[in-house]
This record gives sequence, structure tokens and C-alpha cells, in this order.
Amino acid sequence: MAADQSAAESPDKAASPQGKAATQDRILQAAMSLFMRRGYARTSVTQIASKAGVSRAAVFWHFSDKDTLFRAAAKQFVVPFREGLSRHMRHLEPRKRIIELITYYEKFVEQNRPNIVAFVNWVLESPEHSEPMRDELLGLHEAFRVEVETALSEILADADKASEYANGLISLMDGNLMLGIFGAGASARARQRSGLRAVADLILGCGNPEEPH
Repeated sequence: MAADQSAAESPDKAASPQGKAATQDRILQAAMSLFMRRGYARTSVTQIASKAGVSRAAVFWHFSDKDTLFRAAAKQFVVPFREGLSRHMRHLEPRKRIIELITYYEKFVEQNRPNIVAFVNWVLESPEHSEPMRDELLGLHEAFRVEVETALSEILADADKASEYANGLISLMDGNLMLGIFGAGASARARQRSGLRAVADLILGCGNPEEPH
């Protein structure tokens, strides 16, 4: 690796910051694709470099080693979800925010289902290499739970109830996610989404049952 690292010093030294960022992004995208499809052990730096259209030296220049690249790829996967939580939701009143949070979660799952399935399978099958991925997914899950609880606390006078209801909603959403991972069809997923919203409506009515929501 030392030779690769020293060889890597020349390709990027003259590159602009924008060029370095673009190269880094190509490497990350290639790494995520291969890690998800092949797993950590069966993915080599050579394969990542080939898919990204860069040299092995460039990979080492940007990420120093395979483990660092894997950790960066795990973080990169959750970035769009985290950004969406903070960018799109905070301006909404709490009842609308909760419905939008549920919708956002479901859209993210639908759009990234193959990746999520690969990640879950990988965490279960390769615990020795899956800690970074597990930590990122659990951190993302907790951030989402906090968003739901925060919105509920603005509706309900009882903070403990807000926490209980948030945990209940999240548990239902997790259950829907797992059923989808295990192959629930489109009609079953539609029923699950409808049931989740019915429960959300009941919870949201607790804050002011006479006020339409």
C-alpha cells in the first residue's frame, strides 16, 4: 500500500478542489455500489478503482485504505435522508410535519429498497465488517425518531405520551420496512401504509380531538 500511496501523491496535487471533490465522489459511488453488491470481503480496491475510472493510487490518496473508504461510503448513503429531514420539514406545523415525515420515510425506503435489503443482509451475515454500516443506520433511525417525537411534543401536553406515541409509530414503520424486505407485495405494502396513517390519525387527534387535521 505504501507504494500506492506515494504514487498517489502526484495525480491530485495539481487538481482543483472541484476536481478532487468530483474524483472523490466517483470513488464513493463506485465503492457503495460494489460494497452493497459484493460485500466488504469480496470487494477489492482494484475493483473500486476500475469502476470509478481512477487508479488504485487515487483511491489510496483520497481514502488512505479500504476500511476508511468503507466508513465514508456508509456515511454517504444516509446523507440525503439526513439532509431531507432538516431541509424540508421544520417549517411545517406539527400535524402536517408528522404526515410528511411518514411519507418521506416511505419514499426513501421505496427508492432505496435494494440498497437497504443489501445493507440489512450484510449486517446480519458479516458482523465483523458491518459495524460502520450498523452505526450509521441506527444513528439515522434515532434522528428520525427524534424528529417524530419533537413534532408530537408540540401537539401533546404530555412529554411521556409524545415519546410513547413516537416509539409506537416508529415501530410500525420498522415493521412495514421489514415486511417489505421479506417480500411483501405492492398491495400488502399499500395496506401497511394505510394502516400506519390510520394509527397516526388517531394519535394526532389526541392533541385536539375537535380540531380537524
